[in-house]
Amino acid sequence: MILSNWLFLPRPWLQVDEPSILKNEQIGSGETARVCQFVHRAPGARMYVKGCVRQQGRTAIALAYWHQVIRPM
Repeated sequence: MILSNWLFLPRPWLQVDEPSILKNEQIGSGETARVCQFVHRAPGARMYVKGCVRQQGRTAIALAYWHQVIRPM
């Protein structure tokens, strides 16, 4: 899924330990900032999100399972 230059790659098999999940975290900054309901940061600077993903002025999306985030360049 692509959302304003952000790419969300489905990872339905990903299992994450509850203590490592951040809640209502902002990713990005400026016009591309998003607030994600659940965020997991993994070694190697990988980031995964699930739940509601919101950007000001745009319709929120709901991700039912974890998605790897690929940030815009």
